[in-house]
Formats: sequence, structure tokens, C-alpha cells
Amino acid sequence: MRASVPKHRAIALSEKFCAQLAQVARDAREEEGLSQNKEAKAGGLSCQMIGYVEKQMRTPSIDVYFRMAHGMGRKLSDLVAEAEKRAGIS
Repeated sequence: MRASVPKHRAIALSEKFCAQLAQVARDAREEEGLSQNKEAKAGGLSCQMIGYVEKQMRTPSIDVYFRMAHGMGRKLSDLVAEAEKRAGIS
């Protein structure tokens, strides 16, 4: 049997941050009173992609998160800062 190798700290923090960023994006959309469909249209994304991101079924590129933020009328930097705070990174 192979011994379990502990995750590198950066990997663990990255996973925690990504999970929080997905949740922050969902919370922001709901705060704005937007449906996934309206956010998708405003950001030039598919509704399916919004759902995948929010359910953490995909780890999207920075471009996708940028378009999601833009579709909600938010700055990506604000979403990232909140995700870092929730993940205990900053």
C-alpha cells in the first residue's frame, strides 16, 4: 500500500480559494437579484457555464470569472478579495 502524500500547502490553499470564489460569485449574483440566465447573457457566457462554476463542477479561467463579474456589474478584484478573506488567505 502506498502512503498518503500530504498536499502541498499552495495546492490546499488554491482549492479552498477556488471553492470560495465560486461561492462568492453565486452570492454576488443573488445579491444583485439576477438569474443565472441574465448573468450569462450580460457576460457573454452560457447559463450552463454559470451553473457549473457555482456548483464547483468547473474551475474556469480568469476570463470566465471576469465576464461573470462584468455580467453582475461587479469588479472581479472585489470578488477575489472577498474569496481570499473567506478562505483566510488575506
